[in-house]
Amino acid sequence: MLGREWAVTILASSASPRVGTRSGSGAVTLDLTQLFLNMLLATVFSVLGFVLLFLGFKAFDRLTPGDLSRRIFDDGNVAAAIMAGAFVIAVAIVIASSIHG
Repeated sequence: MLGREWAVTILASSASPRVGTRSGSGAVTLDLTQLFLNMLLATVFSVLGFVLLFLGFKAFDRLTPGDLSRRIFDDGNVAAAIMAGAFVIAVAIVIASSIHG
């Protein structure tokens, strides 16, 4: 558990840049290159998830009779909006599960 005072220090002794969090019980280090790699991978998987969700919705729109977007936005069909929303949530759960592992 971190104490009230903690400081971020850069440890220059290692080959890769590291950040240390110092507390009363010791120091915890975090590799900055791994942090940036994880941030990049999170961004890539987020974009991939949005693209797959968009393609899944377009496929669902083609499988339903009529233009689903027109029914929702132009006609104001609440039932079509609920159906499309339920589909988007279901596909988002499947995509999140497949990306997470």
